Order: sequence, then structure tokens, then C-alpha cells
Amino acid sequence: MSKPQKPLFRVIRLPTVLAKTGVSRTTIRRLIKSRDFPPAHKLSERASVWNEAEVDSWLKARLGVA
Repeated sequence: MSKPQKPLFRVIRLPTVLAKTGVSRTTIRRLIKSRDFPPAHKLSERASVWNEAEVDSWLKARLGVA
């Protein structure tokens, strides 16, 4: 029996990004505009997602965690 493959990356929606970072929607948008936060990836006209690893890396850099 084959072992289930782990996904290459996990995507998260805005509510999860807000919960993980603890900042507001407006702050996230401002940070994206100033290129200080990973941009969202458009899945469709109304659906945007973030790569969870990119958001986690941003958090680690902000917190100074190695």
C-alpha cells in the first residue's frame, strides 16, 4: 500500500492570515502594497489565497525567530 503524499504547500484564506498575524485586514493590504508582506494568489475573480509557508516565514522574520 502506498503512503499518502504530503501536499507541496498549503494555502490559507484571509481569515486565517488575520488570525495568524494578529493584524487587521487594512494593515495586511497596506503591507502588501508596500511589498512588506507576501501577496495573495488569485484562484478566481473572487478567491484569493496565501501560501502558508510564506506567511509563516514573514512571521518568523518579524519575531526574530530562527
